[in-house]
Amino acid sequence: MRLSPVIAVLALLAACGRQHVVAKPPATELVAGAVVLRVENGYPGNVDVQVVRDNVAEKVGMARGGAVTLLTVPARRLGVSGYIRLRARAGSKSRSLTTDVFQVRVSQRIEWTLASDLTHSTVEVRSTGAATDRAP
Repeated sequence: MRLSPVIAVLALLAACGRQHVVAKPPATELVAGAVVLRVENGYPGNVDVQVVRDNVAEKVGMARGGAVTLLTVPARRLGVSGYIRLRARAGSKSRSLTTDVFQVRVSQRIEWTLASDLTHSTVEVRSTGAATDRAP
């Protein structure tokens, strides 16, 4: 059985037209223009992690229950001032925690420890190994 030239050309075009998937850089790598967010999740379940700025929440990732997760927060989510809040949302919307407002710059990193009782969680902003700010 011989393929017609039209079918052969269509098959060739279909093969060449496939989309290429570009992998995102791993969250463990520092991305230029971003802040590293280290979440130590002592809560038994997974939580969605959001950055809240100007009363708008944007998801930056998910922290697995009982594990440490590294996420990146793009500088554009910090705004000009760098004042943000973090929010952890457990499986249901009734189980969530939002931090007080704090300031962070691209040269710093955030360490957020979520306790099994989310109300006992802490957040720290660190710069080159030294704590510079702490909020409940």
